[in-house]
Parts: sequence; structure tokens; C-alpha cells
Amino acid sequence: MKSAVLIVGSFFLSVFAIAQYDTVVVEENQLELLTLADLYVVDMMQVGDSVVYLEWPEQKRDYVYFEFVSKDAYDRAFYSRRNEIIPAPQFGRNNGISVDLFCDSRVVNFTGVEDDSESNTEYAYRGYLPAMNALVVEVAGYEDILYSLIDKHTGEELFMLESMPQLSNDHSVLVTLNSSAYTQASSISISKREDFMSGVWIEFPNWMSAFDSDSTFWGMDGSFYFPVIRSNDRWNETGNLRPCFQFVKMSLVTPEQLAVRKLVIDFYNWHFHSRMYPDFIPSEESVVNEKYMMLDWNNQQLAEDELAATGFFTASFLTDYHQRAVSINADLMSGKMEYFQGYLPPYYEGVDFWCNCQDFPEDMEASTEVRIIAMNALGAEVEWSWDEDNRYVISLQRVGNEWRINKMQGF
Repeated sequence: MKSAVLIVGSFFLSVFAIAQYDTVVVEENQLELLTLADLYVVDMMQVGDSVVYLEWPEQKRDYVYFEFVSKDAYDRAFYSRRNEIIPAPQFGRNNGISVDLFCDSRVVNFTGVEDDSESNTEYAYRGYLPAMNALVVEVAGYEDILYSLIDKHTGEELFMLESMPQLSNDHSVLVTLNSSAYTQASSISISKREDFMSGVWIEFPNWMSAFDSDSTFWGMDGSFYFPVIRSNDRWNETGNLRPCFQFVKMSLVTPEQLAVRKLVIDFYNWHFHSRMYPDFIPSEESVVNEKYMMLDWNNQQLAEDELAATGFFTASFLTDYHQRAVSINADLMSGKMEYFQGYLPPYYEGVDFWCNCQDFPEDMEASTEVRIIAMNALGAEVEWSWDEDNRYVISLQRVGNEWRINKMQGF
């Protein structure tokens, strides 16, 4: 079992999973063409005393959201970061491969063992976490490096972690990112502070992060940043490591963001699988010279009633939808818009304006990626996509305790 596992609960909501693709070796001049693909899977969850091993790879969508950012964005976040671990040499002293910790109640000694066997152990004091009142000690063994958090007051060990712990700016979450030369993948653990009893381990089967912990950090925006490179591309032809060239921003998703994502997915599932009355159907009784002269207002009323009954929309959106029907009808009657029988409606432009698409995925839950552009107590703007190229923007408004669609890009 991995030593640091993560809490499963309402705090970590919404992983926007990315479908897997086979890893391929590419030429150096093609590296920048790689896109976000199989960045993570979850291979284990622990809830209380029960451990659940998931069939690999298991795509989970209720913890975190990953996205690539530019190097400029990464650099801006890096230079404005705040390191929660401070040197504090008065609390710890390195003596070669041994360490003395000056805790409140006693002095704690970690004595290293220097030989060529598996018992070889080297200790190093790495600093103090004031928010947790914990001292960080690096423990380098024969084949691995671990990090121990020691309670500064009692001198007792709190946790043993697989990589340098990174405490969030609000002191609520610990992240550890493990990237080892002995593996072909990186892994991340995220835990609610001081609670390692239940959780989730996230593994990147084909991605590696930089080995130095200084390149991974919490940004002032509350997101976690780290550089990556595809595992099969990290060694060049001469056997040297390539530098990481892509930069990932990992955000913990709140219950509010999960509710927004659920609304988007529920709407499109309804639109494509359950909707009965289509939009802006012309009246067959109004045809003059093979042209429709007005809408079928009986169908239009049924369509508007059906939209209202779903609870997906604000009153403002429903009013705008009705006004669009009125405008289309006026244009047909005046001849400003010509709609010939047997042809596509001139107001459709060849795509479904609810999604700017012609097709939809079979598994809406697995295929829909939702990104929060902006959010406050009253409203939100989100962008969703089913692939890397086509994206669609929706504005939401809070009505009571619920989120509802207020505007859509296609309208």
C-alpha cells in the first residue's frame, strides 16, 4: 500500500478525466505537438479501513482537474509562489548523514548507516512547516527517498511520505508528487491536512515530472503546478534526460464546480436522448411557392413548455428563446429569411446550435470536459468540449440553491 493516500469526500470533487492514448516515441522537434491525453488514472482508493483496488486504468472524475498551461503562465506562478516550508535551522541540524531535531520536549536523533548494503540510510533536515508545527526529514535509503514529518512539540513521527510534502496556501491540503528514475510514471497523492486514513492515489501511466521538488509548487491562485514530459520521450538519443517542456496546472474542484459540471452533462444527456419537441419547426400549412412562411406555433409552445419543465434554464433564457422564435417567424413572414421545403433551415447553419455540433459522444459522462472560466456567488461561465478542437461556452446563474443555464454560445 502506498504510504500517503488521500481523502475521498466532498472536498475533492470532479476529476475531468482524459481518454488514454498509446504512448509513442516522437522526434525532438515534434515534442511540442503532444497534447493532454492520458495524464492520470486512479488505481487505488481507501475509505476508512477498506481498500478498493480499481481495475486499471480507472477514469475518475470527482477529485481534481488538470490542464496544460504555457511556460509563461507557469513562470508567473513560480515567481509569485509562497513556500510553506521554511529553513528554520534553529530546529534542526545536519551531522553528515545523521540529523538532530530540537523539539519542544526533547532532542530527537536520527543516526545514518553508511555501507553498500540495503541497510544504507542517510538523513537530512529539510525545514519546518509552521502551519502543521512539523519538521521535515529526508530519509534516503538504498533505492528510495522518503520524507518524514515530525511533530515539533512531541518529537513523534506524524506521517511518512514518498516525496517532499507541499502544503497549500490555505494550509488545508497536502500534495506529494513522486517522480522516480526507477519508474516509468509519476504519481500524485492529495490529502486533506492531517488525515491520511482514507483517500486516493493518482497515477500518470505515461508521464514523468521533474525530479527536483523546487519545480513543483502551489500557486497563489490555489492551484498546484508541475512540469511534465511523456515517459518515452524523456531520454534523448545520447542517453541524457530531456528537460520537461509541458506544464500542468492541477486544481482541486469544489462541490460548486461539481454541480456545474453535472448540470452541463445532465442537460446534454436530456437534449440528445430524451427531448421530444425540436426547435423552431415551420408550419406545413403556411407553404407558399415551396417556401415556409411561418413557424408551427403549436409545436413551438410545446417545445418551450418542455424546456421550462426541465429546470435547466433561467426565466431570462426562456424569454430569449421565445424571442428568437418570434424573430425567426417575423423574418419568414416578411421574406427577409427564405426557408424552402426540402432544405435545411437557414437559422441552423448546418449544426445544432445547442452544441455547435453535428454528432455527440455515446458516453456523455466520460467524454465531456468542463472548465470553469469564472465563478462567483451569483453566476459562472464555463467552457465544455468533447475534443481538443471544439469548445462551447455557457453562462450560468444561481437561482436559489441551484445553478441554471442563462446564456449559451449558440444563441
